[in-house]
Amino acid sequence: MSQRRVFRRFILPIAWLLTSSVIAVSLVSLAFTGSSSANDDQLDPTGEVPAETVTVGKTTVENTLAITGTIKLDEAQTLNAPVDGVVNWAFVKPGDNVSKGGRIFQIRAEIQPEATDTARSADNGSKSADEQPQTPAKAVVTYHDVRATATGKVGKLAIALEDEVTKGTALGKMQPENF
Repeated sequence: MSQRRVFRRFILPIAWLLTSSVIAVSLVSLAFTGSSSANDDQLDPTGEVPAETVTVGKTTVENTLAITGTIKLDEAQTLNAPVDGVVNWAFVKPGDNVSKGGRIFQIRAEIQPEATDTARSADNGSKSADEQPQTPAKAVVTYHDVRATATGKVGKLAIALEDEVTKGTALGKMQPENF
């Protein structure tokens, strides 16, 4: 047999067996016999906690903190109309709390498109522009919300329902809750 084969077949398994046996014997002796008696004399588990002695005295404790400063609310923000139109709906009233992005007003805006020709002449241009009948186009109605720019309280309103407003008109004030 070759040396490699002898090593793998006989020597390596015998070495594993001897190592495992030494470990097993050590664990059994520690489990059943314990450690040396010299170390056991120093440690005596009694389960008692030694009491600490603290001297109690009577004194006055004073804790003073002096801070100077001023607490001011942020300035009230103006609510402006985003488009020309009529105030259609108020979602809140003065004094109500609103969160950022909450709806405050709704504005109804009507956009009047240009008039369109309804009749064309057969000979393209035989009638003048004044003679051609025109029908008024229907107005396109859109609704725009005025939203809160910050969390806070709605202040005094400068407009009422059904008031006409132009773009940028101040509709009221809103007091943010920030300091």
